[in-house]
Amino acid sequence: MLSELRLGLREFGWVEGETYRIEHRSAEGKPERLPALVQQLVKLNVDVIVAGAEPIVRAAKQATNTIPIVMVGRDYDPVAVGFVQSLNKPGGNVTGVFLQTGETAGKRLELLKELLPGLVSVAVLYDSSIPSGKRQFEEAASAARVLKLAVQPIALSSPYDYEGAFQAVGTNTVVALAVLFSPKFYVDRQRIAHTALARHLPTMFDESSSVRAGGLISYGPSANGWQRAGYFVDRILTGTRPSDLPVETPKVYSLRINMRTAKALRVAIPESILLRADEVIR
Repeated sequence: MLSELRLGLREFGWVEGETYRIEHRSAEGKPERLPALVQQLVKLNVDVIVAGAEPIVRAAKQATNTIPIVMVGRDYDPVAVGFVQSLNKPGGNVTGVFLQTGETAGKRLELLKELLPGLVSVAVLYDSSIPSGKRQFEEAASAARVLKLAVQPIALSSPYDYEGAFQAVGTNTVVALAVLFSPKFYVDRQRIAHTALARHLPTMFDESSSVRAGGLISYGPSANGWQRAGYFVDRILTGTRPSDLPVETPKVYSLRINMRTAKALRVAIPESILLRADEVIR
């Protein structure tokens, strides 16, 4: 995430160590630490706070109504949770990117059915420790019912035992694993991809970095939210108020496939999918 933010800032001419400095704080998976960590940043009088997960943005918003906050919202609606008044006119001190991944749940499952013609069941991995985890699962389960797919929920929280969870997924029928978004799953994307591969489970993600880490296929927003956050930081640091910066939503979605993983799984990628892919990793 930080490397992508740095890349976004570099696009606008910012040079780390010369024109800006990052004060990084991590709760290390312990939400109860967030208020104190945000207070550290407030006391440092930072110029802008960049935050991704809903609990982090909420802690920042509760700590300050003057320091601008740039959010990278992926698994929550910033209007519904009260971070902004509207997408076009945020008001207050919060703006940023809203990636709306929930809207593509049905499309991701459609792609899995096209990829695996005999698919009868999908295991859905979601993070039960985050506020949006259950909602994301319900969206995916609803889409699966329309597609006549059986659903096996896999709810995980700390200590995130992926190996144990995937052992419970049956292999006597054609089955795939849909991984829903979670900050922890993003950090563990390589471990999830490799564990699923060892269980011979084709995987579907909503963001491309997980495919580059070994996942089979992804479909989601083309824009990298953390990289795009650099635009908002640039505008704020050059004098624009966050309330005057509309929240951006995806305009383009991308399909990515890892052919190395497909070969290891012995999955033949249909030409119809290859022709539509925006990136094919060989």
